[in-house]
Amino acid sequence: MKKIITYLLVATMVFVMIGCASNNDKNDKNAPSSQNDVTEDQTNKDDKIIDETPDKGDNENKLDKDEDKPSNNQDVTDEKKVEAILYFSDENAEYLNGEERELGKLTAEALLNGLIEGPKNDANRRTIPDGTKLIDVKIEDGVAYVNFSKELTEKHWGGSTGETHTIFSIVNTLALNPELNIDSVQILVEGETIETLAGHMDISEPIEPNLEISKLK
Repeated sequence: MKKIITYLLVATMVFVMIGCASNNDKNDKNAPSSQNDVTEDQTNKDDKIIDETPDKGDNENKLDKDEDKPSNNQDVTDEKKVEAILYFSDENAEYLNGEERELGKLTAEALLNGLIEGPKNDANRRTIPDGTKLIDVKIEDGVAYVNFSKELTEKHWGGSTGETHTIFSIVNTLALNPELNIDSVQILVEGETIETLAGHMDISEPIEPNLEISKLK
């Protein structure tokens, strides 16, 4: 009888141990491994990096569009210039040399301010005294009324030739640029008509250009 009870106890213990072992296997199978977690996390990170990478094609298209836009420097460079002729005294004070000049716009003011600025060619000499300013210009019925500051007379170097060259450099520069449609020029100083610039030539009336004194060089 004792042997039977002993066999039963042993059998019961065996069954219990087998059951525990089976449950442990199930738990091991259901538990997620740490290696799998790391792999999945790394995959997610890689996917995120790929998504955040900028599209190279989009950048190239943007650069192409930026290159197509015209720059301000290009606009300035492409601005059309006009050529005009300004008349300055030659180095021997014999003639008025025509000097070509590029201007942004052909106006009487631009031409006269060019005369005041002086020649670009070293062989030419200025005809307007230093310090002279252009006050204004009015054109009526082919006559240009040119108003200078008092320095035109007060700082003039004098002499009949010097006076003649000053007067006709103004008159010829305006009248011999045909686009302005100027036939004659009335020279004013501080808004007033004067009889003479330096005592040798009457300028109280409008003056027509002198073709004989001017030449192109």
